[in-house]
Amino acid sequence: GHTGTNVYGYNLSGDYANNIPAARWLTGGPFNLGSVTSARLGFWRWLGVEQPLYDHVYVEVSSNGTTCVCVWSNQVEITDSSWIYQSCDIAAVADGCGTVYIRWGLGPTDRSWKYCGWNIDDVEILGIQAAPAVPAVPAALNASAASSTNITLSWTDSSTNEDGFALERKTGIGGSWGEIVRTGSNVTACTNYGLIPS
Repeated sequence: GHTGTNVYGYNLSGDYANNIPAARWLTGGPFNLGSVTSARLGFWRWLGVEQPLYDHVYVEVSSNGTTCVCVWSNQVEITDSSWIYQSCDIAAVADGCGTVYIRWGLGPTDRSWKYCGWNIDDVEILGIQAAPAVPAVPAALNASAASSTNITLSWTDSSTNEDGFALERKTGIGGSWGEIVRTGSNVTACTNYGLIPS
């Protein structure tokens, strides 16, 4: 392989056959690219195929596992003699999709020359990961005296994607804010203990 000892290959012991009647496929997926834009497929190949008048290879992408879009096919005879990095733009099909499938095809072939076909390694999908949404600000903050030295704060949790809440306090108009406690997600109340009555 390009790295390591494993590789996806059409025939690791030789060449592909003559007279393959229809394309044969290696399929990967589904891949969740729901929060990805500018998606690209990258992989290392060692490929041999006759010119497309006679033999055919393809890279196709699907957003549902059924309907596939060809993003690359051989336009000439290819006789790689080493590993070559290949990149395909798959953004039009894959961006924002949670069920992306990728497949490599070989065939049909004619009855004459035979080549090694696909050998594929180190497949990767690259893109721009969308930043997570900022949680909505809590609402309806209320403070109530639980005792002469304890105050309970309560609020309405307005978001569904927070990791938790950080509560801060300060003394006086010119004081500095300081964190007093952090809560987990979906918490809507917290008591601050050990206060000094005034």
